[in-house]
Amino acid sequence: MKWRVYIAGKVGNETVSLTDEEHQEAVDKFRRIERELLNAGFETRNPMNFVPKDVVNWQEAMKLCIPELCKCNALYLIHDFKESKGAMMEYTIANKLGFRLITPDVVEEQIRINKDKHQFIQQD
Repeated sequence: MKWRVYIAGKVGNETVSLTDEEHQEAVDKFRRIERELLNAGFETRNPMNFVPKDVVNWQEAMKLCIPELCKCNALYLIHDFKESKGAMMEYTIANKLGFRLITPDVVEEQIRINKDKHQFIQQD
């Protein structure tokens, strides 16, 4: 089975628009996780790639995020997810739908497995 991993974490404050600097920090944080997941061989859904910076409020962002979450079968929780009402909602939905939880340890193990496979193929 191919794991399609949705990345959930804190983007900003639900009541105040993000500054350009805060938005870029969130983009960088989510992209760093996305790169790690891609390097491990997972497919990803990164909300920073499909929620526009100028989205009106977090409820409108969630209307974009939830359908994308439902296209996945696994969830990666960034360390700050408990500070986000949206990420907690995504966690609840994913949990109820039986998603696999992908942790940093799972990512590291998958990278090691992929590296071992690559070395094995090169030896043949």
